[in-house]
This record gives sequence, structure tokens and C-alpha cells, in this order.
Amino acid sequence: MTMVPAQPLDAEGFAPFGDIIDARGPTPQSINAGHAQRYHDLARLDHDPSGHLAISVFVAEAMDFPVAVTMLERHPRGPQCFVPICGTPTLIVVAGDRSGVPGSPRVFLAPAGTGVSYRRGTWHGVLTPIGAPGHAVRYAVIDWTGPDMNLETYPLPDRLVVQAPQSSH
Repeated sequence: MTMVPAQPLDAEGFAPFGDIIDARGPTPQSINAGHAQRYHDLARLDHDPSGHLAISVFVAEAMDFPVAVTMLERHPRGPQCFVPICGTPTLIVVAGDRSGVPGSPRVFLAPAGTGVSYRRGTWHGVLTPIGAPGHAVRYAVIDWTGPDMNLETYPLPDRLVVQAPQSSH
């Protein structure tokens, strides 16, 4: 068993795995006669042209720290984007590819209201909202759908236990 604390999600640390989806980075465009702000082009959605990108809603059960991670998954035909519909932090576990299996995992905690887009082929943990255990959390999910399988899973030989972020106090 390997124990690691979650790190705050930041664009530079997450860049090898995908994009952060939130309204804190780029300068927004004023739209709708000044009544709304558009944060444009936040994620690149490269995908296999034999299928298409679909929008779904996932409902996941919230968990609390420590969180045991026993497997990672990836989607070789397209990205997978998770955008929380409510304000809940999300645990993000990612790893680079090492000859067809996950490399060393990196662990982030996305703040409430922040989504992520995993690049095509990126190993990542399952959807893990952080909050009161058993609480149902909704996410808008954009991912590839088509005639072929778009899911590979890998059971971790050494269970990863993620602890709450270390306090800066």
C-alpha cells in the first residue's frame, strides 16, 4: 500500500494529462449584451473519427479521505471530460503511460466547481467526488462513443491510499 496526499490542482502540473475546465484562467469574452461571460476553448477534444463526442450526466457517490485507489482506466479513442454540475471538490488521479501500463500516479484535488478533461489515452482514476459519504453528485461528461471499445482498465498491483491535502497552516 502506498499513501500519498492529494495536491492542489494546477494547470502546469496537470498539463501532461489534460486540461482544467473552470472560469479562473483566461480572460472571458462578454456575451449576451454584457449579461454573461464566456470562457472559451478550455479543452482540446481530440478523438477517433469513427465515432463522435457525446454529452452524458453521471451521478457519483461522494467519498471522504482517505480514498483507496485500486485501478486506473483510460480511453484510447477520445478524451473524457468531467464538469461538476454542483460545487463539489473532485479527486483526480492520473498517470502517464509506461509501455501500455500506468506509470507513477500523480494525485490532485480539483476545487469545487472545477472540471477536467483527460487527454485521449491518459490513465486516470474513476470519478471520485469528495464530500459527505453517500451524497449523490452530478457531472456533465463529454466522451467518445462509437462502434469500438473505448475503455481499458488496469488493476493496481499496490493499492494507492490518498490522504487529504496537507494543511499549509
